[in-house]
Amino acid sequence: MMPETSIAQTLPQPRRWLNCKQVTTLVVIGLIVLLIFFQWRSWQTFDWRTFTAETSGLAWAPLMIAVVLSLLTFPLRAWRWQIFLRPMRDAKFRDVLSPTLIGFTGLALLGRPGELVRPYMIARRTNLSMMSQMGVWMVERIFDMGAFIAMAVVAFLFASGLPDLRQFRVAAWIAVGITVGMAVLAVAVCRARQRIFRWLENVVALRFPASRRVLRRAEVFAEGLNTVKDTRSFLQLSVISIAIWVITAWSYVATLRAYPSMHHASYAAAMLLMGFSMIGGLVQLPAVGGGAQLATIVAMVDLLGFPRELAVSAGILLWLVSFHAVTPIGLVLARRTHVSLSGSSVPQTDADGKREQRGSQEVPPRDLYPLPS
Repeated sequence: MMPETSIAQTLPQPRRWLNCKQVTTLVVIGLIVLLIFFQWRSWQTFDWRTFTAETSGLAWAPLMIAVVLSLLTFPLRAWRWQIFLRPMRDAKFRDVLSPTLIGFTGLALLGRPGELVRPYMIARRTNLSMMSQMGVWMVERIFDMGAFIAMAVVAFLFASGLPDLRQFRVAAWIAVGITVGMAVLAVAVCRARQRIFRWLENVVALRFPASRRVLRRAEVFAEGLNTVKDTRSFLQLSVISIAIWVITAWSYVATLRAYPSMHHASYAAAMLLMGFSMIGGLVQLPAVGGGAQLATIVAMVDLLGFPRELAVSAGILLWLVSFHAVTPIGLVLARRTHVSLSGSSVPQTDADGKREQRGSQEVPPRDLYPLPS
């Protein structure tokens, strides 16, 4: 007798397509490979001896100053996020500093998906929702873009020795328009969020009950946009945001001046390279980066006229100082707090295998508690 076979086993299995995450990863990798290919074709005469000579001649004192300046920005970012939380929660500085350091380490090691590490950890530390912290993250981006644009305008107005940048005027106005539009939209949503979501509840949710969960998350996200408590907080946030980018710019200057052939690098040139790094940083591969380095290298070669070998060395070094200076600290803190950047955390359980309870509220996973003193 023939063995029994189920009908499901005899039917052809449906073809499995790639999910959105895999498609996005393949597209990003394809773009990076394409950029590298074009750079390789245009740099077939690359002189590795010159590259080695430029890199080996680095001055360590300016480089150490650059690393220290880069690290100084992270406590400022944590302080700014603490101010953002004032309308929601009276958070402690230590509850925000550790997730900030670990979060930027996740960004350096995981690429753009690592952006989610910081809001997730802060949400767990402060017993707030993840969606509310994504709203805070959005407002933080608005302050960052506004501060950088203001500094860039001042730097380029009084700059000397920079090439003609009129071809980027349209892109600059687009960036200004996007920033202003995001700010106006955030303010409008904050002020009218109750009316907006009441209308959506009466019109959309009644017709499509399945949309209630999405609307609730959107409402929590809108509540996270309400991060500026008063005029004093707005002034503090503005000053801190400008301070972060001023320090970052001088970190760029110190990194460039570590090369003997660039010891006269200007603040305006650093602002130019920062702008290209921010644009290129939108396309980042885990651990190795890609977009930020290529964008700064192109700017140094095509706009500032640096030799290709020097530009490649300086582009890689700028990326290491900006993105990876915090990595050793973040990895140590992640290990101390039992946070895994490669997998999900597991809640602490008791002897009976049940989650710890405090009243009717779940206790956050042990790996996301504040740092031990």
